[in-house]
Amino acid sequence: MANRSKKKLLIDASCTLFLERGFKGTSIDSVVTASGVSKPTVYNHFPDKSDLMAAVIEDFIESECPRLSPDIFNEEQLWRHLGEVCLTQKAVRLLSVVLSEGFRFPAARTRFITEYVGKWESLVGSWCEVQSLGSEIFVARLKTLWFDALCALDNTQ
Repeated sequence: MANRSKKKLLIDASCTLFLERGFKGTSIDSVVTASGVSKPTVYNHFPDKSDLMAAVIEDFIESECPRLSPDIFNEEQLWRHLGEVCLTQKAVRLLSVVLSEGFRFPAARTRFITEYVGKWESLVGSWCEVQSLGSEIFVARLKTLWFDALCALDNTQ
């Protein structure tokens, strides 16, 4: 297996575990088991679990890069689009881990909040400006949707 593919395998396996068990509940041993690689391989790529979480967040941000569809012309389309691409189960679960355990990986937490959540807020604000609408209420509604999604997540666990 090529070096890059082992790294990606570790990131993918870790992401699944972090989303299911949280940061504290995920051990390096569980990452080894889930990924099928050796413990030295894990530590060769990631010196500690915080570095692994940072890689998971980086991979998520790169693969789920926030962007609005150019085909959004009204509020209904905007909220439908945000529900489909912004408030995904994976994004909400990752936000939950970041908010509850981000003190364990502060740089990665800041990056997720800034480059994912913050970027969505900025995109909604820009869309509102183009539509000549007040952005504050729309950004506040987006924050409410994040909160509602987190509460719904708590009720399903």
